[in-house]
Amino acid sequence: SALEPVLADRLKRNPQQPREAILSITVCDPACGSGHFLLAAGRRLAAELARTDAGTDQPTEQHYRHAIRDVVRHCIYGVDLNPMAVELCKIGLWLESIEPGKPLSFLDAHIQNGNALVGLLDAKMLEAGIPADAFKPLTGDDKTVCSELRKQNNDALKITKAGAKLAISLRQVPQQFAAVEAMPEDTVEQVNAKRIAYSQATDHKDYQQQRLKEDLFTAAFFATKTVESAGTVPTSAHLVLLAEGHPLPEAMVNTITALAREHKFLH
Repeated sequence: SALEPVLADRLKRNPQQPREAILSITVCDPACGSGHFLLAAGRRLAAELARTDAGTDQPTEQHYRHAIRDVVRHCIYGVDLNPMAVELCKIGLWLESIEPGKPLSFLDAHIQNGNALVGLLDAKMLEAGIPADAFKPLTGDDKTVCSELRKQNNDALKITKAGAKLAISLRQVPQQFAAVEAMPEDTVEQVNAKRIAYSQATDHKDYQQQRLKEDLFTAAFFATKTVESAGTVPTSAHLVLLAEGHPLPEAMVNTITALAREHKFLH
């Protein structure tokens, strides 16, 4: 019920390029488990793609093998909190998409271990600053500390003109990963090169800096707000400092990193 209308619409809008239309579809399961829904979606898209490639309603096994590999490579994405589920999902997709003479696809960028409910949907959310709701007292928090942190956060937001966005530099991180995504996977050497390129992209200072901004924003909601920990709770003032290239206190960075790891922030 979710996939069929999208597939029909893409094919209707792109009758001259049905292969490109199918492979432009993104299927993401934000709680993929071992990948049953993703496998079903992959098979459905691959069946349509195989018919398109064969030019007939009776494609060969070779057509299907080639189609399912392309679909898994271009269309299938998944997230799960359980790292074992992520590995099982990748194995299931590998087994389904084996094409004779071709190596296993690189899936680390598509099937991720994380919490799809916790994190930024769009990096542009940073420009609005951390909302006041991040500093509402929760169980164990000190109400006075929360009130002071909320005031500090509001003061940082008032520095900009009314309605203006914070001057957060949104670096061109997506382009780095788009280049990796476009790399071929036809040989073992190419897959290894893609794996190395992906690792370099995630280790790159631009990515790490962007990730720290997003982790800081999200950590403000999760950080314990007590007299003892107040100095490690990030506010919009720290977000601006980070965006301007200034270092944050080491204790605050450690808190942000620990919270991101514990709650598996996924941006």
